[in-house]
Amino acid sequence: MRFLDLIHVQNLDPYYHEERSSTQSDQEKARKEREMSKKYFKPRLIVHPCFQNITTDEAIESLSDKDPGESIIRPSSRGPSFLTLTLKLYDGVYAHKAIVEGGKEHKDITSLFRIGKTLKIGEDTFEDLDEVMDRYVDPLVSHLKAMLSYRKFRKGTKVEVDQLLSIEKSEKRMYEDIDSLVVYFQKHIDDR
Repeated sequence: MRFLDLIHVQNLDPYYHEERSSTQSDQEKARKEREMSKKYFKPRLIVHPCFQNITTDEAIESLSDKDPGESIIRPSSRGPSFLTLTLKLYDGVYAHKAIVEGGKEHKDITSLFRIGKTLKIGEDTFEDLDEVMDRYVDPLVSHLKAMLSYRKFRKGTKVEVDQLLSIEKSEKRMYEDIDSLVVYFQKHIDDR
């Protein structure tokens, strides 16, 4: 009997047999749902000047023409207990930082769409989005702007910057011995 069942399964038309196609379509549906959950989010009922109900791609597009240091807080594709901070670091370079919301009542559906009672980024805990902006984002942006305005900061891709640095290094005067190096530093110690 088993042998006949095996022959019967091998001779099935894949376009006609309903059991097999339903299993494949279920797997295909599950795969599409996973892809959709990555691309889309549930709109949230949060009112704050830095919050927008947009996707990752829309946040990047919105920040593309703005200065480095600009940011958007948006819903996360990870679920209703998460937000994401999208920060423009440089042209074409963006950072996405997860904000975990705490203190939500998961039994109440409207509570899931509102902001949590506590917000956590890494080990830091905040009470609201204003505090996130004041204690987390603003210091981060000030350090970013200091880095971008530093005299040794070089603009360009990694390959371009590596080439620039190797050219600068080859142009620097090389010292044969330690004595000439000490003399050089003594002459130029106050140079900026």
